[in-house]
Amino acid sequence: PLRSLAVNCTAFDDNGVLCIADNCPQLHTLLLDRCEYWTDGIATIVTLQFPELHHFRLRRSEMLSDHALHILGNIAEQLNCLELEPSFSMSGFAVDQLRERLGCTAQQPNTWHLLLPPTEVVSLIYDAAGEPRPVVS
Repeated sequence: PLRSLAVNCTAFDDNGVLCIADNCPQLHTLLLDRCEYWTDGIATIVTLQFPELHHFRLRRSEMLSDHALHILGNIAEQLNCLELEPSFSMSGFAVDQLRERLGCTAQQPNTWHLLLPPTEVVSLIYDAAGEPRPVVS
């Protein structure tokens, strides 16, 4: 059976991921990159239909919200690695809650990867919007 799958830059929605789940439930690694049509439903599919999943990456989908983070927290103990690129609809508070739920500590630094755009890109976005840049501590 297929154990690892990477999907990149594909034009399909949550139903496409559901089809993968129906046909490849034994996946250990699922890497979802750059698909614009995914919603919070992706997190529900992942948590309910991939019981053997250990490595999950989700990036570049602007329709994901805090709800997806909350749902992913339900399989925190199952995951060895979660890579996540937050969308603009995700709050820092929800990201921090997920990080805590995953047990991210100095003793386990590699269990959580927050994929962020470079600082220069974020600064340009704030400048273009005429907003003050956030203070980073």
